[in-house]
Amino acid sequence: MTKPGRQWIHADAGYYHDPLTLKIKERFGWAGVIFFDAYLRACKRSVPQGQLTYSSEDELIHFLGVADLSRVSCAGDAWTVSDLWRFLGRQRPPMVTSRRVHGRVMTSACAWDAWEMSALSASHAERMRRSREQKRGTNVQKRGTSAHGRLEVGGGRLEVGGGSVRGENGGSSPTSPQGAESEPKTKNGLGRPDPTALIAMVRAIETQTPDQAPPQ
Repeated sequence: MTKPGRQWIHADAGYYHDPLTLKIKERFGWAGVIFFDAYLRACKRSVPQGQLTYSSEDELIHFLGVADLSRVSCAGDAWTVSDLWRFLGRQRPPMVTSRRVHGRVMTSACAWDAWEMSALSASHAERMRRSREQKRGTNVQKRGTSAHGRLEVGGGRLEVGGGSVRGENGGSSPTSPQGAESEPKTKNGLGRPDPTALIAMVRAIETQTPDQAPPQ
């Protein structure tokens, strides 16, 4: 199913519930539904894509891979490939056109290019959706880290927002005991936590013993 070099067809997930499919089933039975699906897949393999040329029905059914398919409706009436082409050509909009040229029947799946482009658009939209979800998850994670202002290293924890330093012994001390005098130690000129001061305080927490008081 996933071998390199294989061609893939854009198939509607609701193909068997589509109004056109139900019409085909009512007139030609399940054999008509399968035959039309096989025809679309054969159009993908043909050159140019979306067109199929054959000289006889026997040649066509072998190319489609449905040689052993009984072309009989649900009512038990036999039908020919020409019957199916006429039925599809009368739909609005037409689904398949056929004409005979120099003894060969040339068929075309109508709006094939638009159908292929819709497949590319759907694939692109799915990639963009996954990309947005990944970015959204990353942004939420970053916002959560910055909002709490918390660093945990080993047994020590530094909480910028709460203004406390906790060590392994569970003790705590305010990060700004002297009020404005100690504020420059943990904040830069913009009033934001200074990364250098925070790292130094975390390292002090890591090296302290349970009997030592947290650095002031």
